[in-house]
Amino acid sequence: MLAEGCSNSMDLYPTADSYAFNISPKKPIDQNLYVYHVGIRLAERGKPWGFYLTTPVCSIQLLDSLYDDRSKGVRRVCMQPDFSLGLNTDFGNFMNHLEDVENRLKSIVYSSGENVDNWRSPIKQEDGHAVGLYAKCRNAFAIRTIEENSASLRLTIKLSCVYFAKENCGLSFEVTHAFSS
Repeated sequence: MLAEGCSNSMDLYPTADSYAFNISPKKPIDQNLYVYHVGIRLAERGKPWGFYLTTPVCSIQLLDSLYDDRSKGVRRVCMQPDFSLGLNTDFGNFMNHLEDVENRLKSIVYSSGENVDNWRSPIKQEDGHAVGLYAKCRNAFAIRTIEENSASLRLTIKLSCVYFAKENCGLSFEVTHAFSS
């Protein structure tokens, strides 16, 4: 049996167009930043719900960033294929799905009048291929799990928002859970 929105048995994820995205009104954070929170409308619940996905098995790199605020427990991570599993096409399919979701949301905010000329993708690209995803992590247990074993993990990620800052805009993802595969 196929998941709703999948077009054939090779599809692991529904098409991005099948998600009923619910985008909140613009919320100013400060004079240089505003966000749109994103959820999906679930038919069985009738109200918006957070947009969460669980990654396939992947390798995680903790990044040192200007934006880290370790005093508040925030770290940046990059999820990448776990090559100990071989080619890891599951991760490639996951990244393709995220690219489709990103393009759909970018189109939605553009059609609402937002300027997306300075769009900055959280998806890491190499030679035209999506090979990783940048996200922030505030969950102390997830950070500890990643520090102890950065390979062969699965993560639950949440699409936090579409942000518009002074010089760029894009999607923001957050790691909510990390667990060994």
